[in-house]
Amino acid sequence: MYISKIELLNFGPIKHASFNLYSDKINLIIGCNASGKTNMLAAIYSLFYDDSILNFCSDSELFSEVNITLNNGYNHITKKYSTSSSELILNQFKDIYYFASINKRDHIFFCNNESLRNNRNFTKENIRKSIEFIEASGINNMDMQQLLKDQIERAHRYIYLSGGEQAFINLIWVLSKIPKDSIFIGDSIFCMFDSKTVQFILSIIQNLVGIQFVLLENAYLSSDIKDPDIHIQYLDNDINNETRSPIAFNYSFNFEDKIKIEENHDKDKKIEVINYRIGDKIPEEECRYTEFKEVKGENPCNSIIKNAEIYIISYLNSQVNDTGTILFGISDDKIVKGVNLTYADKDKIRREISELIKQAEPYISPDLYTINFKEIVNGNGILKDTYIVEIVVKSCDSELLYCTSRGEVFIKTEGGKTKLTPTQIQREILLRSKKIKRNKAPQ
Repeated sequence: MYISKIELLNFGPIKHASFNLYSDKINLIIGCNASGKTNMLAAIYSLFYDDSILNFCSDSELFSEVNITLNNGYNHITKKYSTSSSELILNQFKDIYYFASINKRDHIFFCNNESLRNNRNFTKENIRKSIEFIEASGINNMDMQQLLKDQIERAHRYIYLSGGEQAFINLIWVLSKIPKDSIFIGDSIFCMFDSKTVQFILSIIQNLVGIQFVLLENAYLSSDIKDPDIHIQYLDNDINNETRSPIAFNYSFNFEDKIKIEENHDKDKKIEVINYRIGDKIPEEECRYTEFKEVKGENPCNSIIKNAEIYIISYLNSQVNDTGTILFGISDDKIVKGVNLTYADKDKIRREISELIKQAEPYISPDLYTINFKEIVNGNGILKDTYIVEIVVKSCDSELLYCTSRGEVFIKTEGGKTKLTPTQIQREILLRSKKIKRNKAPQ
């Protein structure tokens, strides 16, 4: 089974887009931020599974449509969407029969960069099998393979991997579990890797026979790809800025909850993955989506609680289509410092941040943010009562402005966050009102 063509009409920000796809090449669709790449993934998911991946807009009078051609034109599937519902259209008996016969959960797989960032507790056997999978592909990266072998031999309760190394192993683990006659659709799965690692992964993918790959990536990647077996297309025009689509990707959707790849039930004890080592310089950069905060002073709890509320509000007000992360215990020059916290301290941080967010207006769902305490290692093992406090904020497309428990309004910027003055608040509300009116305007 493979997709030979996909066409989207008035879907999220996409006014019209059409792509021919190959079964014997890697299909790489390149687009800038907010061009609609993730909405294309959502369209395919919705067609084969359900509409839980979508947000419906009640004030649109338009319709959206997805057309997919399978198996070199032999089968056709269409799905149309209105403001609150959708309709699957199969015009011929052969299409009805084929669609009913597809074992979708075993043959259509989705993966995005967030799912690769998530911690997966491996066993030694899991990691050995991932290394064997790499070696069986015939493509070698001796540095990565030796690193993992060394870590396995030393590992007892935990294994230390950087965020990029963990994402790499997560991706290899996923790829090793995909059977033949399947479709793999990835959204920004290369964003945590350098160009050398990307080329290595692409080489592994090219050796996987019988699997169709459709990869949606940012524009920076195309300049590094010079392979005739990789079919590159661009999503760079016909962006729908004038009319409001009745549907778009639901950014609170969790692929980990919906698409499960069966894991081996090894008897080995699970190994915890730890991403931070004291004194190391982390590879991630500070940007609009990621903030580092070194915690100094004698009362780290209060510092974290106060700043966490402000940054959560800042991210929610920013209307960005990506997850925001605040890392307490990382210095401005990206060095892992850690924060000393007792069990009581951690409980206080969770409880008091939750209480402050409950007092924010308008209401903020607890599902929009998570608080994690990440362990840190040194040369001798795990440091006692020393953590990186990681607060993750989901994207929010609210047309309202959130304020803190003290009635203050902040917005995230590239350089940190900004407290809005009364005049700036009025201007921001006016801009959002104009956007709403523009989206509601008839064609």
